Amino acid sequence: MSALERAFERMRALNVDLVELADRIERDGSGATASASAREGTLLDALDALARGERALGEGDHDRAVTAYDECLKKCVKAWMNGRAEVSALVANACGMLEGGTTAKRGECAVVAYRACAGTALSGRAVAQLRSGRWCEALRDAEAALDCAPDGAKMHERMGIVLKETEAAGDLAEEYAKTAETLKGKQMNGSIRSEDFEGDSADELTAVTARPSASKCIEEEDWVRARQSMLYGSGVLFAGRDDERMYRDRILFLERAKTIFVMKNMESQKASTSPEADAGADEKQVDQSKVTWLDNAFLLAGFDNLSAYDRSYVCLTIGNVFSWVGHFGGASELYSCGLNVIANSAEDEVSDALDALEPILATNRVLCQLRNDQSTKAWKNVRKLMRDSKLREFAAGFLRIAEVACSRQEWDTAEQSFRIAGRLGAEFQVRHKVVMSRRTALDAKPAMVDVEQLEELDKVQEGTAMEFEETPRFATTPKQNSLNDKSMPEDFHEAAKEIVHDLQEAHSPATSQDSHSSQSKIFTSQGGARSFRLNEVLQDLDGATSPTRKKRKTRADACSCTEVFSFLGWGSLDIKKSSADEDIFLAALLEAPPSDAANAQEAVDKMDIDDVDLDALVEATTPAPVEVEGTHKAPTTRRSRR
Repeated sequence: MSALERAFERMRALNVDLVELADRIERDGSGATASASAREGTLLDALDALARGERALGEGDHDRAVTAYDECLKKCVKAWMNGRAEVSALVANACGMLEGGTTAKRGECAVVAYRACAGTALSGRAVAQLRSGRWCEALRDAEAALDCAPDGAKMHERMGIVLKETEAAGDLAEEYAKTAETLKGKQMNGSIRSEDFEGDSADELTAVTARPSASKCIEEEDWVRARQSMLYGSGVLFAGRDDERMYRDRILFLERAKTIFVMKNMESQKASTSPEADAGADEKQVDQSKVTWLDNAFLLAGFDNLSAYDRSYVCLTIGNVFSWVGHFGGASELYSCGLNVIANSAEDEVSDALDALEPILATNRVLCQLRNDQSTKAWKNVRKLMRDSKLREFAAGFLRIAEVACSRQEWDTAEQSFRIAGRLGAEFQVRHKVVMSRRTALDAKPAMVDVEQLEELDKVQEGTAMEFEETPRFATTPKQNSLNDKSMPEDFHEAAKEIVHDLQEAHSPATSQDSHSSQSKIFTSQGGARSFRLNEVLQDLDGATSPTRKKRKTRADACSCTEVFSFLGWGSLDIKKSSADEDIFLAALLEAPPSDAANAQEAVDKMDIDDVDLDALVEATTPAPVEVEGTHKAPTTRRSRR
C-alpha cells in the first residue's frame, strides 16, 4: 500500500464528508495527503479549489467564491478526462461512498466522487450567484447540482436556500428542505451491478411510464426517477426504456474502462523510467497519448458495429453520465454524435424508436450548452429543435426556449415560454420561474423617457390623453399575444405557435459570443485508435444556421437614402422634396470658385469688413418667399444692425 493510500485510509477512519476532506487536503498543502506533483490533474486538485470556494462562501465573499468554484469545476473535468492518474476511488472510499468492506487503490475510478465534487461546487456557486444578484444563473446551477447528485443532502439544502431567497417559491423551497433532512447523515453511494441485470437490449428493457414520488425514489435508491421527480424537467431527459439498473451498468462500464486505461498507462510510465526500457518506449508512449480513455473504451466495445439506434442510445446514456460529473462540454459532444448518427442512418435503420431519441438528444444538448455558458450555440440549436412542427406541444422544448431566453435577458419571451411549458407538461413546476421572469422584466424597464414620451406625459397631466400606464407607449404588458390579450380567453396552443414563429424570425446578434470553455474535447483530433469517425460525426456540433434566415443587406446593396438609414440602424426617415427656389439656393452654394483664384484671394484680403453692408448681402442671397394663393402674407420687419 502506497503512502497516499494509507493517508486516505486514515481519513476514512475519521468519518469525514467531501467538504471536510477537501478542507484537510487544502490545509495539508504538499504534506501527508499528497505532493503537489501527485495532485496535479487529479481530483485532489479540484478538491483544493472546492475548499477555497466553501471558505469564501462562508465569509460572504461571493465573487471570490464564484471564482474558486469555477476553478474547481474546470479541474474536476480535467481530472475526469485524465488518463494517466486517478485517485477518485480513494476519495470515495475516504468519504464512505463505496460499499462497506470495499478497498480502493490508486488508479481506480469511482464516478460517485466526481458527481459529489461537481454537485457541491455547482450548489455552492448557485448560492454565491444568487447573493450577487444573478438569480437566473443561480437557479441553473442549483438544478445542475441536483442533476449531478440527487442523493446528496447539501444539494437539496442549497436548492431550498436559492428558492427561499428568491421569495417566489416558498412551498417548493420547503419541499427541498424536507428532502435534505431525509438525506442528512447519509453518504452518497457508488453504483453496484444488479444481480438480475444481464444486459440492456431493447428486448430486455421495457418502457417505464409511472413516475413515483421523490421520497419513494429515495427510499428505493432509484436516482433516475428521483431526478425526474425532483427537477421537474430541468435536468437531462431520459429515453422511455431507461431505468436505474441500466445506468448503474453504464457507470460501471465507464469506471472499468478508465481504470484499465490508467493502470496500463501507469505501467508504461514505470517501464519507461526503468534502466531496461528500450528506445522505442518513448515513441509508444507518444502514440498512446493521442488516444483518450473514452476512445479506447468505445473501440473495445465495438461502437461502430452497433446499429444506428444502439449507437445513438449509447451516446445519450453516456452523455447523461458526463453531465452528472460536470463535463457539460463533453456531454454536448456526445449528444451531437448521437444526433449525427440519426441524421446519417440508412433507410432500413429508420424506426419510430430512433426518431423518438432525436428530440431528447437535441434538448439535452441545449441544456448542457447553457450550463457550459454557450448561450449562442444553445440559441441556435433550440431554433433547430423547435423548427419541427411535430414538436409544437413538446413541453421540454418550450422549457429550453425559456431557459435560453433568460440567458439572453428576453424576459417576456421567457415568462410566456415557461407558462406554455407548464401548461403542456403538468409535471413541471414553473410558477416560481414565471414570477421571477415577470419581476425581472419590470425591473429591467428603462427609467428615462425621450422627448416624445415627455410630450405624451404632458397630455396625460393636462387630461387630454389616457392615463400614463394605459398609454400604449408605456404599457407594462409585453408584446400582445394569445396569452396577454385580455379581450379574449388565453389560447396556449396559439401562443406556442407565436413563440416558435418569433424564435424562427429572430436574428442572433453579431456581437454575442460564448464564453471560452476550458473543458477539453472528449475525443482526440489526431491519430491513433478511433471509435468515432469525427469528421462526419462531429460536424453538427455547433448547429447549422436556419436556412430561412434572411440575408442582411450589405452597404453596397443599399441604393437609396432610406435603405442606407435602415442599414445603419437609424430607422425610416421621411425626406421632404425640396422646392425649386431651394434648389437654386443650394446650386449657388455649390457653384465653383472663380478661375483666377489668385486675384480672388487678393480681393478678399483687401476687403474692409466695416465697408460691407451685411443686410444687403443677406437680402441679395436669400430666395424670395413663395406666395401661396389664398393665404395672407404676414408683414416682415428687418432688424437693424447694431
